[in-house]
Amino acid sequence: MPSSEIPYKVTIAVLLILMETGRLIFGGIWWRRETKTQATEKGLPLLEAVLWLAAIATFAYLVTPWLDGFRLPFPPWLRWTGAVISLIGVVLFVWAHRALGRFWSPMLEIQPDHRLVTTGPYRHVRHPMYSTFFVICIGLSITSANWIVAVTWFGGFAVILRHRIPDEERMMIDEFGDEYREYMRHTGRLIPRMRG
Repeated sequence: MPSSEIPYKVTIAVLLILMETGRLIFGGIWWRRETKTQATEKGLPLLEAVLWLAAIATFAYLVTPWLDGFRLPFPPWLRWTGAVISLIGVVLFVWAHRALGRFWSPMLEIQPDHRLVTTGPYRHVRHPMYSTFFVICIGLSITSANWIVAVTWFGGFAVILRHRIPDEERMMIDEFGDEYREYMRHTGRLIPRMRG
């Protein structure tokens, strides 16, 4: 492993640890309650597979030289800019988890006393966790300067766009009806809606 890669690899490892720590603290499994309804999970196995692939590729990048041959010729200033982008994404990711609290789940489900969360980043965007995941994908791809890492992370985001978001919105409409439709009129899906 070239010594010049070590600072980037350490930075990415720290960012991922911060992201996972924030998720565990604010979206903690210990808050989980009995599931009331379960939405379709047709996209869940694919999403899990793609995210595992991203995790394996990132782990291989971090601890082995196996993926060093797939490096992109990014200058140091660009790679450190990517680290800042990732940090912003991680902070926003934790904020979204904090706002959602115990209503977060890795599966699409409704809790027995579920309420529609419209505070924090959910005031402006319906899926801020996925928005921040996209920001983190960009940042980690630039920081790693490795196209294998980039492809696997963006593969996960593509599955989220194709399956997870449509399934989640159908579930929310089924559960909250007009309340969610009204919420959709005032918020963007992944980026804030421009006010007229």
